[in-house]
Amino acid sequence: MERAKAYLWLLTVIMGLAINKAVIDLVSLLTGSPGINDLPLWNPLVRFAIFLILSVRGTLAAHWYFDKTYISKNLQIVPPGYFFDLLIGLANFLIFVPLAATITAPVNQSSRFSYWLNQRLMGGQEVPTFDWILALLLTFLLFWPVLKLISWYCGGQPPRRIQVFWALLNFFTFLFCAVVFLVYKLLQMNLQNAEIWIFAAVLIASALDFWGTIVESSPLSKWLSP
Repeated sequence: MERAKAYLWLLTVIMGLAINKAVIDLVSLLTGSPGINDLPLWNPLVRFAIFLILSVRGTLAAHWYFDKTYISKNLQIVPPGYFFDLLIGLANFLIFVPLAATITAPVNQSSRFSYWLNQRLMGGQEVPTFDWILALLLTFLLFWPVLKLISWYCGGQPPRRIQVFWALLNFFTFLFCAVVFLVYKLLQMNLQNAEIWIFAAVLIASALDFWGTIVESSPLSKWLSP
């Protein structure tokens, strides 16, 4: 299974590039001259904290999953399911790159992606691109167990407990963040100030994720382990 270990470097490199981008942009913002359209200083710091927690969580969880599911079992060949899971992980990790690129985005700098969504879903009210990409990241893993269910129906393996756990954990995190944004929108408050609540939700969800995976002595980790 040495090849299986080697393939995981692809995920590590992508995450490393995303973290490098986030750190460089944040340091440039902190050490550069202030601009008229810059965010309040706490805003990019909160975004960076959200990004860093999710990136560390995602990297450790991915390595834990592939080790428990494939590498530690010393299989003679790399099964097709490994490449399917690796493809899901690759797509998931790629979302971290644009997320990192929008940590320090100015208030009035809307991407085409966020402008289109703001016009159709938020009535023109400005939701930062960072938050839209974060929503995509949190909902992406819902596809994993759904695709596994389709595969199971066609004669493949059913979804693993950990896949369902991650999908539901991210979905309920997204649901909480959506409710917070809705409340802020109804009260006509600055939506960027809602990011502190997103940080709290991500922190709690990540602690639960670590308890259910990385802390292998926990009952939850033993139950979820593939």
